[in-house]
Amino acid sequence: MRAVAWVLIALNVGILWYSHVAAYYVVDSLVYHKAARIFAETGEVSFRPLNEYQFVARMWTRLEDGSFVSKYPPLFSTLAAGLYMLGGLEGQLLLPLLCHLASLFAVYFLSLRLFKSDHAALAALLFVICLPAANDFALRQFSHGLSTTLFLNAFLFAVLSTQSSRASTSRVCACVSGVLAALIVTCRYGDVTYVPAIALAILWGTQRVGHTLAAFSFGFMLPIACMLAYNQSVFGGPLTTGYAATAEDSAFTLSHIKNNFWLYFRVFVEREVGPVSVLAVLAIARLGREKTIQAFALCAALALPALLYAAYYWRTEVGRFVVPSIVLLALLAGAELGVWFENKEEKTRTYTGFTVVCALLLALHMVWGVHTSKERIARHNSRKTQILEESRFLSSKLSEGDVLLTNKTRLLHYLDYFDRYELYHSMILSVGPLKRAIRVAGKERFGPKYALEKAQAKFFEKELADDKTFEKRISFLRSLVSRKDVFLLIPARAIPSFKKRYAPHFILKVAGGIGPKRKRYTLLRIANGSRFK
Repeated sequence: MRAVAWVLIALNVGILWYSHVAAYYVVDSLVYHKAARIFAETGEVSFRPLNEYQFVARMWTRLEDGSFVSKYPPLFSTLAAGLYMLGGLEGQLLLPLLCHLASLFAVYFLSLRLFKSDHAALAALLFVICLPAANDFALRQFSHGLSTTLFLNAFLFAVLSTQSSRASTSRVCACVSGVLAALIVTCRYGDVTYVPAIALAILWGTQRVGHTLAAFSFGFMLPIACMLAYNQSVFGGPLTTGYAATAEDSAFTLSHIKNNFWLYFRVFVEREVGPVSVLAVLAIARLGREKTIQAFALCAALALPALLYAAYYWRTEVGRFVVPSIVLLALLAGAELGVWFENKEEKTRTYTGFTVVCALLLALHMVWGVHTSKERIARHNSRKTQILEESRFLSSKLSEGDVLLTNKTRLLHYLDYFDRYELYHSMILSVGPLKRAIRVAGKERFGPKYALEKAQAKFFEKELADDKTFEKRISFLRSLVSRKDVFLLIPARAIPSFKKRYAPHFILKVAGGIGPKRKRYTLLRIANGSRFK
């Protein structure tokens, strides 16, 4: 059975690696990986833009000294920094896939320990391998995959500590579980809601509750102490985070639960796991017959994170907030099927019927999961490929150190990592788009067009969000073209209006274009007469 499991894991990871496109386009990914590169190269966790107008993605937090630091907890960027030193950006981008690999091993061994059945462990592994959320986040540059593998391994070591017959081994496993549980918090603050489930798992049938809980607590405090020291050093207080510094914690209110409850219910039952999630309930009931606290621990791992994030205002792609719960749900559903397969006490017609139903459910889940995984990966890879094409196009037109203004925010997210060009969002040249961006900055709705960091939005509101500030725009643009080659990449349909406003003040020359006819983008070179050779 184990040989089959290893082959399945190798096939899954191999296919995902083959499907991997070494790029990203989301603001979260930029902040994680740029923070990692800065830390690996300089040992610093912050950076300072060249001026107040330069593009700064909205998930950075501005400090009092004018520098910017990642809003996120430090673990993902710290691990990515290590991979950067080994393989550059391409090495960094493999972190989610490595986390997925570790998660698959944890799924197998955790199922094996919980259900004491090879069939259950193999079925659980199959369910997770075909799970769209698991495959999707194995290739996306978010911290959810890392949080998932930390949770599964922390839960596994908690179970191992209770099943070990040796007191020393039990305490070591409990300590490791505590360390991994704390690392979840240093990866994603909100995922602290998984810690109670892991702590409950420590109580599963052990006769040494005091010693194991003490070992768990000791291990838990080590990473937490490091995180508190990091917060003190960066934000000026052990309990102050990048979110608290920008008051984003106020986005959690009980009033959101009413609107979001069914949204999360649909995530579990409809979008991510499907009707077979009912099998997870049966699995929890099966484990609960032996130890009621087992059922409580599993229910806590499913319910507490969903309740917390249901109180959050964000309603787009919410499944990513509860990826560890989704994987756990699939694990339990698959394991329950495996137990049914293995139950051969009576080879009756009823048993045969159960076997057929189990086989059909497994086949249905595999077909749906593989198809959905393929669709999601293809959609994201299409966007990544477009980003790479646009980046190569710009490399053929611009030199290192040139200035680029564009409204393609996803492209800015990718290019900003390298510090190859001096980047600005083109909205600073137009009052209308800038006003709209200022209006939504820091509010409940974001979109790819609205890329302003909160402090920068306040600066622009004061300096540029007025028709009377056109001279300031002209002056700023002149300061750029006087020292560097300046390029503007905007939709072709916007070129006439731009020329109408700026042609009297600058020489504008078309340097190329990219994209299909209906979504064509034109690259303009902007200069004073003396800048053209």
